Amino acid sequence: MHPGIEKLKRTMKVYFDFAGLSKLIEEVTQNCVECARNKVSGRSYGELKGFIAAEIPWQKVGIDIYGPLNHEENNYKFYVLSMIDVFSRYVEFAIVSDISSVTITKTFYNEWILRYPLPEIVISDRGTQFLIISLKNY
Repeated sequence: MHPGIEKLKRTMKVYFDFAGLSKLIEEVTQNCVECARNKVSGRSYGELKGFIAAEIPWQKVGIDIYGPLNHEENNYKFYVLSMIDVFSRYVEFAIVSDISSVTITKTFYNEWILRYPLPEIVISDRGTQFLIISLKNY
C-alpha cells in the first residue's frame, strides 16, 4: 500500500536523500505487483481501486515493503518498511536490512506499536513476512 509516485517521492525525501532516489521510487512503484493487479486505465501507478477507510485515527494501519534497494556508493542492499495510518494518511518509514518475519515484526513493533495507539487492523499484501504479525500478542 503506497501513494502515487510524486507523493511517495515527497514523503521519502523527508526521510532519505541520496542520488538516484527519484529514479528508484519510479522503478519500484512501476513494478509494484499490487498496483499492476489493480491498475485502471488512465490512472497513475500507486492508485488502487476501491477505498480503504477508517472511522478514527490509528484504527487501521497499512504496511508494505519496498526493495531490495541498493545504495550505490557503498553497495549496501536494504529495504524500506512503510507504515501508514489509514485515517490520517500519516506515514512512517523504517530501513531494514532483511525482510524476514522476525525483522519485520520487530521493526513494526518498535517503530509503530510502541509509539502510537494499537491498531485494530493491520492491512498488508499478505506477504509471508506479514502473516506472522499478530496484534493479539501486544
